[in-house]
Amino acid sequence: MELELDHIVLGADNLEQGLNFITEKFGVDVPRGGEHLQMGTHNCVMALGPNCYFEIIAIAPHLKAPARPRWFDFDNPDQRARIAERPRILTWVLRTPDLEQTLAKTSEDLGEIVAMQRGDLNWQLTIREDGSLPLGGLCPALIQWKNNLPPIANMTDLKCRVENITLAHLEPASLGSVLQSIGADHLVQIIENERDSNIIKVEFATPHGLVMLD
Repeated sequence: MELELDHIVLGADNLEQGLNFITEKFGVDVPRGGEHLQMGTHNCVMALGPNCYFEIIAIAPHLKAPARPRWFDFDNPDQRARIAERPRILTWVLRTPDLEQTLAKTSEDLGEIVAMQRGDLNWQLTIREDGSLPLGGLCPALIQWKNNLPPIANMTDLKCRVENITLAHLEPASLGSVLQSIGADHLVQIIENERDSNIIKVEFATPHGLVMLD
């Protein structure tokens, strides 16, 4: 059972900030997506080719705050401060045809399986109870779409592509072990970060050339 990159998540203080940031960096205007009523967020999305997509996500101020902590660590004041400075890559999401089986392969706390919906889209996603991101987003979220049919074919393709994903961690071997346990280590490059912080960098091919976001 092989995992595939499903999407890259860019967190923004608000959608306009995120849209303007990507227009400047990539030279494209990302279409609006929709609302996540369960999490009090909304997004914009575009296809990154036929198999994965790019998501800009932010808290939707007009939506009711959820009963649980928001996903992607949005309720963490430190996270809010980071994305207030500029939009940031929050994490990467891997698609699996059997979420329970994939999750059972690792002892790392990737979160519980939560049923999600946006409009007529339905999926299951791993989300920690407190909304935090495993290893600061270096460990991917896992997703299984209803009927294993991701909606990428219905998204606008603006000719941007993922070239590579680099994860920087204080102990790269331990991170590699976690990713290997779920069969995801071959999808990224892992390097040592001497500072006590986790960094995810994604290089994109865009109409503006190669662009690195973190």
